[in-house]
Amino acid sequence: MQYEDLIKAMNQADCYDLEDYRKVGTAFAFAERLHHKGEPRKSGEPYITHPVAVACTLANQYSDDDTLCAGLLHDTVEDIPGVTDQLIAEQFGDTTAFLVDGVTKIRKNENDDIELNREANLKKIMESIPKDIRIIQIKLADRKHNMQTMEYMKHEKQIYKSQETRDIYVPIATLIGEYEMKTELEDLAFMYLHPKEYEEMIKITREIEIKEQHNKDIVLNTIIMALLKVGIEPKLEARIKNPYGIYRRLQKYGSLSEIHDLYSIKIIIDDVEQLLCMKEYISSLFEIVPGKSKNYIVSPKTNGYRADHVTVRTYDGSMMQLQFVTSNMDKVNRSGITASYQELRKQKGNNYSLQDRVKNMQFYKTLEFLKEANLSPSEYNKAVRQDVLTKMVYIEDQDREVTELPLGSTPIDYALAKDIDIRKIWKILVNGKVVPPNYQLESKDSVKIVKAYEEKDAIPLKIIASNASCYKSKLKIKGMHLH
Repeated sequence: MQYEDLIKAMNQADCYDLEDYRKVGTAFAFAERLHHKGEPRKSGEPYITHPVAVACTLANQYSDDDTLCAGLLHDTVEDIPGVTDQLIAEQFGDTTAFLVDGVTKIRKNENDDIELNREANLKKIMESIPKDIRIIQIKLADRKHNMQTMEYMKHEKQIYKSQETRDIYVPIATLIGEYEMKTELEDLAFMYLHPKEYEEMIKITREIEIKEQHNKDIVLNTIIMALLKVGIEPKLEARIKNPYGIYRRLQKYGSLSEIHDLYSIKIIIDDVEQLLCMKEYISSLFEIVPGKSKNYIVSPKTNGYRADHVTVRTYDGSMMQLQFVTSNMDKVNRSGITASYQELRKQKGNNYSLQDRVKNMQFYKTLEFLKEANLSPSEYNKAVRQDVLTKMVYIEDQDREVTELPLGSTPIDYALAKDIDIRKIWKILVNGKVVPPNYQLESKDSVKIVKAYEEKDAIPLKIIASNASCYKSKLKIKGMHLH
């Protein structure tokens, strides 16, 4: 990875001015001169290839100039004697220095216990999100390149880093909508943690590609001809589910024939009204599979993902997912929060910041709450793992507003997340039916909390309090002194 690759990535992003190029060029020269003319990486490549790769990833995500500079400089303070935050600030400004400091690990000599040091670093990573989301974006780009070159590391480090990637970085990438990052990281971690299963999934992927080639061509041609008839030249993309995605779905469904999104075709039409109209038209050309359609345009995911998914049966009876998106939606779906922020900034004006975008994401409120709870690193991390770095369910209210909750959440967790007074819960309705307080919510559930007119008629507080599942909920209840 060379400096020319970074310039190419910046050119393709088409969101940088001449001053951005100048600043990034200066940061590259600084990094190469002070840090990266020393020992090569374990792969034998010059060390400069790593920060350049990190910066390229950030440019592909439309990150700003300070973030690109911090990506180039992210190892300097940690690795090079004499390079300080103050020096970075003097050369590149306070923002770049702040981002570099946020990415820099807590030094081991500050805490000799390896496990405690790891806990302290995880806490620093998660607490950086409410401070500045750009820190975690640099960490993700850094981890991506490190995982891409993990073959040169010892086996023990491969396993540890892969577990950490799977358990921490993949969920974070999902939370902020960086799906390309998420997919690559989970495949890389899967490759080291389950090498036999990974090779098996690679083999299955190749077999599917060969088997479905003719079927895919027929579907693509059908869609192209249908759209050309009405004067639309669409952009189409076909892809097979990634290896880890196939593995995970095989564990859930048991066989390839039951996986409804094994193969997908993305139909990109820029006008939203035209897109939705064509969705109805194209879908009518196939047999629609009931219960597998999801309209994330009407109800976007909490991380900003938008697309309209329809699963159809093709001519040989197999299932295929059609995904209808605009170019802007596709850009956001691939690159995540920075791309979605750019779209929102056009609507809200230049004073709207990337951090303003983060503050509107639901996991942000949980991190803010946990930050104020004054927990020890181990307790904080336990809460983060349970409430943030986990699989989520998406619950709707009567107005179709979506609330994001950890898997295993109950209506009590929902009520607390919505700031409903749990002292006055009389009845809980899920999808129109009365359920007990310990009911485990699932995605697409619609919840209604019916309040009692008088507190004496409400469900006893002991029952309510004992049926909270989330760590955040339990802390909230503890703070209410209900027991």
